[in-house]
Amino acid sequence: LLNFVTEFERIGDYAVNIMEKAEELYDKEASFSESAKKELQLLDAALERILVLTDEAFENDDVQKAAQVEPLEEVVDLIAATLKNRHVERLKAGECTIELGTQFLELLINLERMSDHCSNVALHILRQTSSPDDKVRIDSHAYMHELHHGGFNQEFDDLFQEYRTKYFQPIARDP
Repeated sequence: LLNFVTEFERIGDYAVNIMEKAEELYDKEASFSESAKKELQLLDAALERILVLTDEAFENDDVQKAAQVEPLEEVVDLIAATLKNRHVERLKAGECTIELGTQFLELLINLERMSDHCSNVALHILRQTSSPDDKVRIDSHAYMHELHHGGFNQEFDDLFQEYRTKYFQPIARDP
């Protein structure tokens, strides 16, 4: 339970950071470019989904929901990295100020870290519900390594592709 409390507390801390940055932008009457806002909407949708999956998995000890978190977390990482690179290009082109660029990059970091903690919650659920000889329980780092390198878990690979299509492809098509 202590592991879960710690993870949820960290998610809350990042949510507070995001709220404070939003208030700061509002007070300064500043906003991101339309392209940055559009990109953030897809990242927000993916993050909302991962938070719901994590909450449902935790509340119900739902292994199926927990197993859906990590492939989505990988897509969130992919989106965040792509948006970071695009934003750096906007900064270089003078399409964004340094101050707004910094705010945008801090927002990406906070959102990506929230998804990391969702992944940790899901892994705790999988470890709790696994059998004593299961890879998740024996060596969760090795389990995660195998998931991320494909071919180990078809469900993971299928979900990753589904989430990638839904949340990343619209960003990839619209530079």
